[in-house]
Amino acid sequence: MRFLVMRPVSDIIQPLTLADGTHIEFLQALPIFDSEMAYKTEHSAEALLERWHRAKVPFWDPNRTPEPTFN
Repeated sequence: MRFLVMRPVSDIIQPLTLADGTHIEFLQALPIFDSEMAYKTEHSAEALLERWHRAKVPFWDPNRTPEPTFN
């Protein structure tokens, strides 16, 4: 299993700035199948997210069916 690591579309956990000035951002790690990785490479991460949204894909679920299913 691979993961697509990206900034969340909305702030699930707000970024932090520590007392010493260190800035911390929290990223999402989304499980991604080979066919989805190929689609992302050809189109873009945003296009893959839009495709998932249209197909109502539970993208956080590693046991889901890939979308798109081709390889």
